[in-house]
Amino acid sequence: MSETQDRLYELLPVYVRQQDVEAGEPLRGLLRIISEQVDVVERDIGQLYENWFIETCEDWVVPYIADLIGYKPAPEAGEPGDVSSAEGRLRNRILLSRQEIGNTIHYRRRKGTLALLEVLSRDLAGWPARAVEFGRLLAVTQSLHHLRTDRGRSIDLRAGDALSLLGSPFDLLTHTIDVRRANSSHSSGRYNPGSIGLFVFRLKSYSVTRSEAHCMEEGDNAGEHCFTFSPIGNNTQLFSDAMPPASQSCFSEEHALPSPIRRRAFGERIVSSRQSMVSAAYYGEGKSLAIWPGKDAAQPIPREAVIPADLSNWRYVPPARYVAVDPVLGRICFHPGDEPPDVIVSYHYGFSDDLGGGEYARPATSTVGERIYSIASGGTEIQGNVRKVLEQWKRDSPDRAVIEITDSQTYDENNLSIVLRPKQSLEIRAVDGARPVIRIFDIESGRAEALSISGDGGSCIFDGILVTGRGTRIVGGVSEIVFRHCTLVPGWGLHPDCKPRHAGEPSIVLRNSSARLRIEHSIIGGIKTEEPQRENEPLNITISDSVVDAMDAKSKAMWDHNSAASWVTLKILRSTVFGQIRTHAIELAENCIFDGILTVARRQRGCVRFCYVPPGSKTPRRYNCQPDTASSKAGSGSIAESGVIPIFSNTRYGNPYYCQLAENCSSAIRQGADDGSEMGVFHDLFYPQRLSSVAARLSEYVPASCQVDISFVS
Repeated sequence: MSETQDRLYELLPVYVRQQDVEAGEPLRGLLRIISEQVDVVERDIGQLYENWFIETCEDWVVPYIADLIGYKPAPEAGEPGDVSSAEGRLRNRILLSRQEIGNTIHYRRRKGTLALLEVLSRDLAGWPARAVEFGRLLAVTQSLHHLRTDRGRSIDLRAGDALSLLGSPFDLLTHTIDVRRANSSHSSGRYNPGSIGLFVFRLKSYSVTRSEAHCMEEGDNAGEHCFTFSPIGNNTQLFSDAMPPASQSCFSEEHALPSPIRRRAFGERIVSSRQSMVSAAYYGEGKSLAIWPGKDAAQPIPREAVIPADLSNWRYVPPARYVAVDPVLGRICFHPGDEPPDVIVSYHYGFSDDLGGGEYARPATSTVGERIYSIASGGTEIQGNVRKVLEQWKRDSPDRAVIEITDSQTYDENNLSIVLRPKQSLEIRAVDGARPVIRIFDIESGRAEALSISGDGGSCIFDGILVTGRGTRIVGGVSEIVFRHCTLVPGWGLHPDCKPRHAGEPSIVLRNSSARLRIEHSIIGGIKTEEPQRENEPLNITISDSVVDAMDAKSKAMWDHNSAASWVTLKILRSTVFGQIRTHAIELAENCIFDGILTVARRQRGCVRFCYVPPGSKTPRRYNCQPDTASSKAGSGSIAESGVIPIFSNTRYGNPYYCQLAENCSSAIRQGADDGSEMGVFHDLFYPQRLSSVAARLSEYVPASCQVDISFVS
């Protein structure tokens, strides 16, 4: 019996309960019903108390508390959403920030202070920022009565570190006056007495903990002593581990912001010994990066043995017993002959959002009734590689099972095969705080896809995994396949410059399959169908908050092996597609960017709304799509005249700015979604609303004599 159900019954005297038992316990049943209603009333009373506080109140109460203190959302950011819907609540986190409302009175007391601007950016938009008074950087004539020897000095051409910071948020050099206003919409200027700059860092810094570095034998001068931090072998700009300032009155320093690590900032010169070593602010266990000489090494390589260097073309070779590190390219170089058999690294990389495989926290899934297999050190049942655990799973054949990978190591596997029986469920996932890499290769059959999922019924889920080396083949009557927070590296792998190794090869092949395919918060290459059963209903593929990357607009992102339209009914939401899609039908396409031609065979059903669809596409009826809407408003059908095309900061997977819309991209795309956010995979970040909220609050807290320029650093 539940204690909650019988708590009223237990308050009765013992002799009453004995009589009730003799009568068949009718009183117990009645009090259980009353207890349920008592619980409802008590929860309601408790929630009424919680609704007095902004931190614990329900979503519908937030506007009332805001109105109580005279807080009003920025009208430029749009109207708050409906709290009854998940999308509305997500939008309101930006428009009605609980943190900002709770700190409003504190902000008003600090009005006019420079450090407040950084706090506003962090609390309103979640963007770390650096505030700078440009008037303090002007070249001035010193007063003999009030000397300020640290201001207005001539530039020292020997100060290499200071020169590398020119124009950055940490620029300390002297500038001549610029008469243009900082907030001018035509041509902004920075350096005048009334100008303030707020440098915003949009990219987030993500960790990779104790991962295996990739040995580089490709390229001139490379060899077994050359490694990359990235486990798939591409150059990776290392980022600092962002740490908020200890006090709201302190300004953010370079190493405490999610910014790219510069070579000069990474090294610090010890004048007494004329030796260059890495900065203690960046290197070390628990900091931005660290290197271990082997999997069993307890301590990282000492800071004194690490040399900051430019490892372009691998020309620099460190002395014996030293290791060179290039934070801009993410490269490591040992002295030939000194390299350990395994190099383990921890580092941070930059990206816009929680997308693809990563160590960020993901929504928890239920494990009730599931058998759990663990991989890597610390596993409770089985320790070993993925193939070994799959063989054990096949022998046990449980109805529901989870294979958990508990570290961020790289697992080299050959021809993995998963065979599901009817109603059997298997989930392969990474635990929170881990980003395992499964590198698949095929040395036996010559098949292009070395990860095979087949069976008659059953479902398979991949969660938090990065897969490289080969594609995935889905065969037969598998019921459902889900890729959640996964990365299936486009092109199967990357060259050092992030170019795909096998451009045009699909990440997923559906061969004679009837499986439902769901892709959520993931990055994948193309999707190919082979030998579809056209006498049956089309395959159902649902893609949400993801990137489908065929590498360029003319390549195939979804197609059939005979060049016909794939036998698929597609539903795609808040996603970005690089490449052409040819499909049987589209149920719904919403808030998406299609960079290549979209061709739909059955156009009598479905809808495409609030999307960018290139000219020449053949789709079902469209609603508020670009560039159609812009061209009709301009009175011209020419896309060149409308000027509405998606412009990305970068379109290569592996770059920190991958899929991010550029600042000069048209506002019809940057604010073209149904709720005023941007189209594409980063819709739920609500960049336009965040920027509008920050700009509106800055005008409220900054003196009227000053102008504020908001600049995006990353």
